[in-house]
Amino acid sequence: MGVWPALQDTLAGAAKAITGKASQVLYDLRVNGKITLGQNGVIQTAASGAQVLISSNTSAFIRLFSGAAGESQESTIYTAVTGSGATEQAQLVINGPAMDGTTFGDVLISLISASEDDSSSVAKIHMEAPGDSSQVSEVEIVNMPVKIIHNSFTSNGQPTLTLEQEDVDEDFISFIGTSDTSADRALVDAANFTTPGAIKGWLKVLVIDEQSSSPIVDGDYYIPFYAVPTA
Repeated sequence: MGVWPALQDTLAGAAKAITGKASQVLYDLRVNGKITLGQNGVIQTAASGAQVLISSNTSAFIRLFSGAAGESQESTIYTAVTGSGATEQAQLVINGPAMDGTTFGDVLISLISASEDDSSSVAKIHMEAPGDSSQVSEVEIVNMPVKIIHNSFTSNGQPTLTLEQEDVDEDFISFIGTSDTSADRALVDAANFTTPGAIKGWLKVLVIDEQSSSPIVDGDYYIPFYAVPTA
């Protein structure tokens, strides 16, 4: 079986339809303009196994198949629009794969810096929302508790987490929960448990005060943590 010769778009972006039979092989396609997929059009890098599929569905879909034997749902990247009018929102949606219909795979973002243990060469994820301070940006994680923020390096001299609050009248952190008469709750009411437990240790924190005239002295400070309080 022969192959098609190289095809080259020489019409400077003019629309062109290229069709072929499944038994034929197109080994070289060069396009100076753009490829526009019609209704239900698909660009697919392989017939099966590990592959990338771009489709012109109701949303712009990129589907990524790992080729894993137990993969029951491929990864997808697509755009979506929710709401309408004043509430209309455009979204970029990234879904990880599913294995055997029950277990979801990882969405792994790997950032490579020049040196893994060099604090002067930092890999970053930077998220910045346009607009003024009246627009609140959110990173919302739903039905998926953040289990670990892990600094695995033992010598890079960096804290695991830094919180910088430029709105100086507002809190660093908000805690939202439900208290009752149990000391096992995330929120424990001091009205029910009036006697604090013994101090068991201290958490080391770095405080940097950007107030210019009479700031708190920058440095390491220690927050005590206690055993279970009693009534």
